[in-house]
Amino acid sequence: MPGKTHKDKLIDHLDRIESDRSNLFSELDNLSKEQLHFRKSPDKWNILQILDHLMTSEKLSVVYIKRKTGSSKSIERSGFLSKFRIFVLKLAFILPFKYKAPKVSDSTGKDPNYKELKTEWREVRRELKKLILKLDENTLKGQIFKHPILGMLNMKQTLQFFDIHFNHHKKQIENIIELTVHDLKN
Repeated sequence: MPGKTHKDKLIDHLDRIESDRSNLFSELDNLSKEQLHFRKSPDKWNILQILDHLMTSEKLSVVYIKRKTGSSKSIERSGFLSKFRIFVLKLAFILPFKYKAPKVSDSTGKDPNYKELKTEWREVRRELKKLILKLDENTLKGQIFKHPILGMLNMKQTLQFFDIHFNHHKKQIENIIELTVHDLKN
């Protein structure tokens, strides 16, 4: 049997990050309303706001990719610069600096509904999977997503961004849960 195609590898990656998302929600299903709304301080996001930020950033990414790939304009192939951008992204999330979310995905002041977030994010991932399956290999390897800071990425790099971004915020969620176990008992 021949090796996996590029598209197969993308679907495998998406399935892995979807499993991570699903597992996180399985953990969060057991939290109280107080835990979901708990903030370390008034200027910090609660768990629901973090989830909303993640879902919104992915949703807007899918909208952008659909618009970009639905256009009659040709899509440039990604190259070394795109690979360098992902390296910079990985480095940025390792370093102990804080980054302000772009306004379009900033969840400050929002009061998201847990069940609606869970459903909508699952649907965003389904749409992304349909999109990957629909697009040809050359398009998937092209610059189809514009990250607000990093610039143009291909689909593999977009999934890497989703993965890195999710894991960064998952750590924040885990820290909040740990705090709620202690603070809400006292």
